[in-house]
Amino acid sequence: LAGDIAALTDAIHVLINNAGGTRAKRIITPEGNEATFAGNHLGHFLLTKRLLPQLKAAAAASPQGTVRVLSTSSSGHSSSPVIDWDDLQQTRDWVSGKSYCLAKLCNILFTRELQRRLEADGIIAIAMQPGVVLSNFASHCTPEMKAYMLSLDGDTPDVTAQSMVWLAAGAAPDEVRGKYFEKCQAITPSDQALDENLAVRLWQESETLLAKAGH
Repeated sequence: LAGDIAALTDAIHVLINNAGGTRAKRIITPEGNEATFAGNHLGHFLLTKRLLPQLKAAAAASPQGTVRVLSTSSSGHSSSPVIDWDDLQQTRDWVSGKSYCLAKLCNILFTRELQRRLEADGIIAIAMQPGVVLSNFASHCTPEMKAYMLSLDGDTPDVTAQSMVWLAAGAAPDEVRGKYFEKCQAITPSDQALDENLAVRLWQESETLLAKAGH
């Protein structure tokens, strides 16, 4: 994907890491990673790193703070257990919902460390939670989670997208830099999500996992 995008343009002004979902059973990818962790966090991490040259090129030629990386998290991040660095991807004691909550915590930690690393380049990193969206999100959930999701009222994708567009292109830089949002309002994430040491460690561990996978 990064190669396809790079072939189309030398400059990227907005990258939205929005892919996500849960799994009904434990799946290990061909690269050796747990699928929920890989799809919700590690893929975003790799894609963003691969597109940094295009993001930095756009930032160098654009007003400060207009180039942005927006990552979709979830209120579920606050239910994530304490990160176990000896089993980061929870492969030993895998539970569908717990795995998803961990990945959503990783989205926020990634955003915070990305902001720190790209501050000097004038690039802004933002995380947001979309709330309940009436999409195909629950298609691969456990039956229990699928039933729960279907029981909730939610917004259509186009309504949720309005918040994403505002964060990506409408809000002033100081309103959004490194912050976490719900429906255009900055909110405070969990204590784990605010831990700078965890953000640095997650970045390092993610780099190690990519190296093992040949990236």
